[in-house]
Amino acid sequence: MRRLVALLLPPVILAQACASGGPPLPATSLDPAPLAAVNRAIEDQPVKIRLASGEVVEDVEGVVMTAESTSWLVNHGRVRTVPTAEVCQVIRQVRFRAGKGYAWGLLVCAPIAYGVANGYQTRNPLGGLASLLFTEMVCPLAGMFIAAGLKQPPDRVVYSVPGSCGPAR
Repeated sequence: MRRLVALLLPPVILAQACASGGPPLPATSLDPAPLAAVNRAIEDQPVKIRLASGEVVEDVEGVVMTAESTSWLVNHGRVRTVPTAEVCQVIRQVRFRAGKGYAWGLLVCAPIAYGVANGYQTRNPLGGLASLLFTEMVCPLAGMFIAAGLKQPPDRVVYSVPGSCGPAR
């Protein structure tokens, strides 16, 4: 039974690690995208907005772009609205996911945990199980700490007006 679990554990962990990765970032275009596609891309995501006046509004959510106006939520549920012609760029900020480190830690430590558990198999079966579980608890935490130190992926420009925008403040 343990051998079956040991054979099935790495592929399951690998599948979890692959599922926790983000989608590949599409190429940034200077052509304005259709506003419906922009609204889908930024739905429920933090966004940075660059305005023609040079103002940069960071970490806004609830952005809705129409042909006439762009609005987003500000402090305490108030809505700020500007003409869409004033918006130079809308940049979706990529969120960091600690779960990737957890999954990679599990994946890397699976062979180590299996080896540790096999070392205890001849002496004490419960000791082998306890060491396996302990190793599989410590390794994901180590993976999370390592992933926290890695560089975050770049933000993604989802809307950009061709031509020059005002200087960023």
